[in-house]
Amino acid sequence: MKIAGIDASGSAARGAKLELLHPVTKAPFTSPSGEPVTITLLGQDSPQYRSRFQELVNANMESRRRKGAIPHDAVEQSAELLAVCTTDWSGMELEDESMLECNFDNAKQVFESEAWIREQADAFVSDRANFLR
Repeated sequence: MKIAGIDASGSAARGAKLELLHPVTKAPFTSPSGEPVTITLLGQDSPQYRSRFQELVNANMESRRRKGAIPHDAVEQSAELLAVCTTDWSGMELEDESMLECNFDNAKQVFESEAWIREQADAFVSDRANFLR
């Protein structure tokens, strides 16, 4: 097997669809209207993920250099990385049954406020098997 034959970056940049599972029953999670909730994500080897990850590392290093700097919040950083990797979603409904637009700010908010979604997305993005075919 040729090691160079695995295109992890290209595969991760194409993205894959995560079907959210209920945090307790592990059954597919559905929106109030019964639609499966999915999130299309880029993998950890994608240029978008790697670039944002490096920016966060650099910011953390800079914070440590400045005296009295407040460390960056780990949940916020994780949410930012996942928001950068979010390209689409379906079934993300608000309480009034309107659809939540898929954009960076909304994705970051979802990942910050819903730990169970953030945990599933983080595990999905980190698993190369979801992107390599």
